[in-house]
Amino acid sequence: AGPAGAGGTLHTDPDATGYWNAVIHGRKRWMFIHPDDLRALASSVVEQGSSLVKAVVQLSTEDGYDDGLGVSQLRDGSLSVGVVHNALHRIPAMHWFSSLLPLLADANVSFPHQEAFVEAGDVLYGPPGLVHVVLTLEDSVGCSEQLVDQINLADWIRDAAGAVPKDGGEHQPTASSDIARLQWPVDAYLSCKAVQRHWPELLEPVKDLCNEAESRLAEQRERRRKHTVTDEWEETGAAEALQRAARRCE
Repeated sequence: AGPAGAGGTLHTDPDATGYWNAVIHGRKRWMFIHPDDLRALASSVVEQGSSLVKAVVQLSTEDGYDDGLGVSQLRDGSLSVGVVHNALHRIPAMHWFSSLLPLLADANVSFPHQEAFVEAGDVLYGPPGLVHVVLTLEDSVGCSEQLVDQINLADWIRDAAGAVPKDGGEHQPTASSDIARLQWPVDAYLSCKAVQRHWPELLEPVKDLCNEAESRLAEQRERRRKHTVTDEWEETGAAEALQRAARRCE
């Protein structure tokens, strides 16, 4: 629920999930942009020169965002595509639609995108990976749910687990044997168990990752067991040493 004018910033939904979003009351405006087109937009803004770059970055700092996005580079005359790309992700929805779009139009900067106006009774589907920003046009109430299916299942488990490929690059849709590190093996393990229970036919693309997660958890349990035994031995030894010292003092 939110009042008219509410909205977040440009983002993709977490863990490679899609989603549905239903409006029960009110009205919302959505904009979808492919990540490649957003990067191209940032490049186009930089090509227009420092005046447009500074105007875009200013929109991203009006609501209290700090210099963490790299605004300081502008003071040094550096027109970085990365700075603009980060700034675009930090512009609040209200400024995105009311200020940024007119600003880009005045500069003759266009970019591929799709828009949707969603009213009470409408349900919108958002595919995984698309960048989007949403503005509440009227006081609104809605509900939403993340979606995982055979298309994004493997990436969902990898993202939830913080899995990293050996080369540090992008994940391939069905490549699971290249996993070198799991930041959160317990999340991967639980996700794999859920898939095994509800969608066993979809487990094959992430079988190696699931086996790796289970192996890592077993190793962690063994390390914790040994550590606990060592701690108990050290604590017992320390206590006995203190008792002997106390007896000598007597």
